[in-house]
Amino acid sequence: MLAISEFSARTAAEALGFPLERMRVIGAGVEPFFTPTSDDTWTRLERVAKLGVRARRRMVVAVTGGDDRKNTEGLVRAWALLDSALRESSQLVVACGVSPVVLAKWSALATSVGLRVGDDVVFTDAVSDYELVALLQACALAVFPSFDEGFGLPVAEAAACGRPVICSNTTSLPEVIDCDEALFDPYDPMAIARAIEWALTDDDHHGRLLAASERARRDRKSTRLNS
Repeated sequence: MLAISEFSARTAAEALGFPLERMRVIGAGVEPFFTPTSDDTWTRLERVAKLGVRARRRMVVAVTGGDDRKNTEGLVRAWALLDSALRESSQLVVACGVSPVVLAKWSALATSVGLRVGDDVVFTDAVSDYELVALLQACALAVFPSFDEGFGLPVAEAAACGRPVICSNTTSLPEVIDCDEALFDPYDPMAIARAIEWALTDDDHHGRLLAASERARRDRKSTRLNS
């Protein structure tokens, strides 16, 4: 049996009663176009710019989903806990296609915690691969606050784009980035807020996150070439 993470292998072994020693972890692949760039990515972000994303502000990008396990609401609450000066210089950009009902729910939550939708936080709705890569390449930080993932592909994709990544300390996610300093408790909005602030304001920490992404990118590239 093949599994995409050690966590998935252990879960399958327990749920299916399958011998763990007969499983092989193969990981998950990242498309080659997720790569660092020195080009001007904003030429590919004209549509999201119309939604309120601003080049003069640092983007903190979350590629998420509408189901509860993605913890988008926890991330929105965490963003509201940040110092106002930090929010003024940054934007939370949530890249996700969701139903109007979910979008309305997120927008109402953001407003209730004092955030301006389309300014402090921007919900892009569905994005093309072209836009997604540009968002990750242009971001100052990628955040992935999910409660539960079999692998956590957006973490690997952001790392492949050469950007610093922070993510939940749960399920498979620590395997993807393999850096304790990049992890936070997704059940605690304050912990998420502290992790974001640390990544955006501490240059040394920021550098270590970049180094972790580079290792993850290099290791995944090596795995692909050897497979």
